[in-house]
Amino acid sequence: MINKIIHQIWISEDNQPLPRYCEELSRTWRENHPDYKYILWDKESTQHLIEKKYPNMAELISRYRYSIQKVDVLKYLILHEIGGVYVDMDYECIKSISDLFSNHDCYLSEESSEYKVIGNALIASVEKSSFLSFVISSLKKHLDGPNIDVHDKLNYVLSTTGPGMLGIAYQNYEKKNDICVIPSKFLSPITALESREIFKLGMVPTFIEEKLSESYAVHYFFSMWIN
Repeated sequence: MINKIIHQIWISEDNQPLPRYCEELSRTWRENHPDYKYILWDKESTQHLIEKKYPNMAELISRYRYSIQKVDVLKYLILHEIGGVYVDMDYECIKSISDLFSNHDCYLSEESSEYKVIGNALIASVEKSSFLSFVISSLKKHLDGPNIDVHDKLNYVLSTTGPGMLGIAYQNYEKKNDICVIPSKFLSPITALESREIFKLGMVPTFIEEKLSESYAVHYFFSMWIN
């Protein structure tokens, strides 16, 4: 059973407060899950988690070039240790996602794409999930892999800690019956380009609104870490 906890992370290198639009999106998760505990992890609390529960990960985490890679790893560690639902700050909740959970140990979200990419912006898991143990144990291999260009930030992050790494872990994991990949229409019904169209127009075009008819949540792909 998935613990009724929603986790989010906000770590700012220059101690900037949580932006208002992130706070507004975060509030939708709390409002639609009144029976869930909510935890906003910051630099201090995540460091405490590493020191107390995953000291063997500290050296690897220190090797990552970009802060977003550390955040990615923290997602996996938090869910492995406590369980619950992790969700990125650029995600809006439309209604409770509890109905999407059944008897699986881990739930991954398919992103809206013709390539059926598994994202890591929303993950739900039982604590001590064997799949997340597998993901965590795979991290060093991906960081030290061949043909890694640290200056190509987007692909470097995706392939070492992000969706690219997670997708490969899923492909290589043998006990796939433990995992449910939730179709994009439920948790990520629009693409990054469609998200930008919404904010450009200041409204939701009809063709996009139709995509939201079955959705529980919407990922807006702000990708603040790329800049």
